[in-house]
Amino acid sequence: MIPLFPSRTVREADLRASEEYGVAGMVLMENAGAGAYRFLRERFPRARRLVVLAGAGNNGGDGFVLARHALLEGLFCRVFLAADPDTYRGDARSNLDALRLLGGDLRCAAACSDAHLLEELSRADVLVDALLGTGSTGAPRGQAARLIALAGASSVPVLALDLPSGIDADTGAAHEPHISAVATATFLVPKRGLFIFPGADAAGEVRVIPIGVPLAAVLPGGTDTALFDGEDVRRLFPFRRRDTHKGRQGTVLVLGGSANYSGAPLLAALGALRSGAGLVVLVVPEAIADRCAAALPEAVLEPVPGTRHGPETLSVLENWKSRAEVLLAGPGLGRDPEALACVRKLWRTWTTPVVFDADALFALADPSGSISPRADAVVTPHEGECARLLGLRSTDVAAARLDAVRRLGEALGCAVLKGPHTLVHSPGIPNVPGSPGVSGMLDLPAASERPEMPTPGVPHVPPVPNISAVAGARRADTPQAPGAPGTTLVIASGSPGLAVPGSGDVLGGVLAGLLARGLAPRDAAGAACWLHGAAGERLAATRGEEGLLASEIAEALPGVIEEVRHGKTGKRATEEAEAPCRLG
Repeated sequence: MIPLFPSRTVREADLRASEEYGVAGMVLMENAGAGAYRFLRERFPRARRLVVLAGAGNNGGDGFVLARHALLEGLFCRVFLAADPDTYRGDARSNLDALRLLGGDLRCAAACSDAHLLEELSRADVLVDALLGTGSTGAPRGQAARLIALAGASSVPVLALDLPSGIDADTGAAHEPHISAVATATFLVPKRGLFIFPGADAAGEVRVIPIGVPLAAVLPGGTDTALFDGEDVRRLFPFRRRDTHKGRQGTVLVLGGSANYSGAPLLAALGALRSGAGLVVLVVPEAIADRCAAALPEAVLEPVPGTRHGPETLSVLENWKSRAEVLLAGPGLGRDPEALACVRKLWRTWTTPVVFDADALFALADPSGSISPRADAVVTPHEGECARLLGLRSTDVAAARLDAVRRLGEALGCAVLKGPHTLVHSPGIPNVPGSPGVSGMLDLPAASERPEMPTPGVPHVPPVPNISAVAGARRADTPQAPGAPGTTLVIASGSPGLAVPGSGDVLGGVLAGLLARGLAPRDAAGAACWLHGAAGERLAATRGEEGLLASEIAEALPGVIEEVRHGKTGKRATEEAEAPCRLG
């Protein structure tokens, strides 16, 4: 896993580097700006005309260093200041003065008209966003906001320094206006807001720039957020032994289906089988059992009398209670009150791991608060379902995905928030099924209590958060700091092509299959989400992103798993250094 850090930890690391290791702020700024310039030359090798947009803080100072290196190499570089030159202080002021003495082209944005600025920005090959850094909060204001809006209007590619201006470094929330960058040169370590949507979309390719400090020393406490990629799946996946048989591969019960939704449980069963489960049992209403048997003869059928689920379902499940490793409830279940009462009882009483998806999540939206969390449960909502469970609006969840998945995880168990750059939160829950659990949700302000932030529309979601590294984004066995309430994983795979009917049912089946094969809830959720995302990428690469079918996602899984087995998982999410060190 690749640790992702909050801004406060990074600021403390900068301070520790200066106070405990004697690395002056000017040295850190020089290393940051020079490294960002090298990345710019690599990423935009034909660029000859640069425009730097410089804010009043240290982020602007990094931009001054980059501009100085561009000037020394003979490139055209013009700098527009978002503040009066006399207001710059400290290391940023020193680098501003150095750039001025070397003949740097410096101009105050406030003295230029919008038309003139837009003309200047549009003539550049690359814009450098050095306006707002990790210390900025809320929506950009003043000249910074003006320059951000004009940069967007120019349609010129942007390289952001540390993070795109207007993006929250901790949550990935996108304030308006904000920079949409082609690439981001982030300093010291990757910040988590660069990999959580919508911030991940605004960041583009992310390159981690070392700034000359000992990482393991200045970041001793680790972090509770990590990027989860194919190397993690390879480490966790329960590959088959040569002497295995189906009884060792786990049994999954799929509880779902109704008169109008016979396909959903079939897709979930197919996902479980294609991810390697030994046996899948379809517990479906008798009215659709024949259809299911004909469509998927590899599954075992356990019909429930009638056309829907209810008390009879509990009797049927008793036959499998001692023989199944996991229960997946929800695909195509419907929202009949008796069906919801049935799965609500199963949440409280079922003694093996459970996955609640789709309609089963409606049973957990209990205003009375009588639903306790389970240490062995995984819930898999999309943003709308998550909003219902938390009593929020779907726009609240979309604007604060990290807060939402953590709230949900602390309330119920391991939580998967599906969507672009899927999130998995695994809390520390001491209880087992049937015993008292922790009460309530994380003591975080409700997303709806914050000012409404529009979620920017994006025509294309990048399939994978792309990290590259100058000296490596360091890998750690566990990203969790001692005493942290839980761990959040950001899944480093996915494609817009996955947004099709039944895709979530396949994911639920994959997750249940991995639980049945012995993985812990967090590990099963992370591996299932990555495999599901990688299957989508694989299909998109060969067929395009449009018109994919959920069954095709399931059919692609064995090939993806085989690639994982042999370490052929596409471009690594990080290019490690020759002598990597660990964080956390």
